[in-house]
Amino acid sequence: MALKGRSEEILIVTTVFLTISTTVFAMRCFVRFRLLKTCRADDIFMICATLMNDALATCTITGAVNGMGSKFAQLDAQEIQTALMWWFLWPLFYILTGICIRTSIALTILRIPWPRPYRIILWLIIFVTWSVGVPLWFTFLLQCRPVSYYWRRTGQGSCLNPTVAINFGYALSASAVLCDVTLSVLPVFLIQRLKLNRTTKIAVAGILAMGGLACVGVIIRLPYIHHYRDKEFLYNTTQITIWSNVEANLGVMAGNLITLRPLFRWFHDVSSRGSSGRDSSGKFLVASRDMPNHLQTRNSITGSTQWSPEAGSQEPHNFLSSAAPRGQVNPVSALGVVHTSRGEKAQVCD
Repeated sequence: MALKGRSEEILIVTTVFLTISTTVFAMRCFVRFRLLKTCRADDIFMICATLMNDALATCTITGAVNGMGSKFAQLDAQEIQTALMWWFLWPLFYILTGICIRTSIALTILRIPWPRPYRIILWLIIFVTWSVGVPLWFTFLLQCRPVSYYWRRTGQGSCLNPTVAINFGYALSASAVLCDVTLSVLPVFLIQRLKLNRTTKIAVAGILAMGGLACVGVIIRLPYIHHYRDKEFLYNTTQITIWSNVEANLGVMAGNLITLRPLFRWFHDVSSRGSSGRDSSGKFLVASRDMPNHLQTRNSITGSTQWSPEAGSQEPHNFLSSAAPRGQVNPVSALGVVHTSRGEKAQVCD
């Protein structure tokens, strides 16, 4: 069917952001599974987040094609029913996407050896995300009895007052902003305690703070939540639909961008060593603690960590920077997000 009303806006924005977030996710997969050959809990949750985001986008795009973003006068009875069905489905995937994204980002940051108070805060973020998201998911799923009454509106059935959905929407938005802002701000405090030059601090803090990028979409969406109760429901909730998709895709992008430092180093090493992409020893340089033991080796002169398929297991998995005290993990290198120059200390100050 031809797109009507604001359906085209929904379709274009969702498609563009989905394409970008999927591309960034593919880059993460290359880093984690090809370069580092590892898979951790944060990777599993990000895979789930991406799948849920794909389902969210599918519901949104299909809904836009079938009437979401249009006024009721522009649709026939069957189109209204179909549009309402897709509108019912997409919030369910949106909630699951947010849960998986914030869990993945928090677990990624937890790989750094934080002081205990910081770790407690990160685990609290995960707890709040699940404790708010799961009950809200079931509330949206079971808001009508039977469930299909939400879009059929024929026969016997009932639904919760729209005010309930609005209140839950505000609660979800509040928890999302709280968690996202915390994920952005918390790493900055620790980075300030590291003995790094100012440029490096800004770079590392910027990478870690990407975890809260999604809150931009949440904040912009807040003024539109009250439209849940409008008579022209499908048309007036266009901004909610658009910014929810923007938020989800920004979250996926942010969670994946955090992990891409080894990819940039890989490109740099390949370009600096010619078309073969190898140095004289046949090794790629990748700064990350996530490399499996059997893929790590230490250059005894420079202290750099080199990766190659033939490298043997010559030191512990949590490798140290050349400047870090013996027995202490470099908290920044734990993510592979920074490469400190020789002699530049990166340990946490007392």
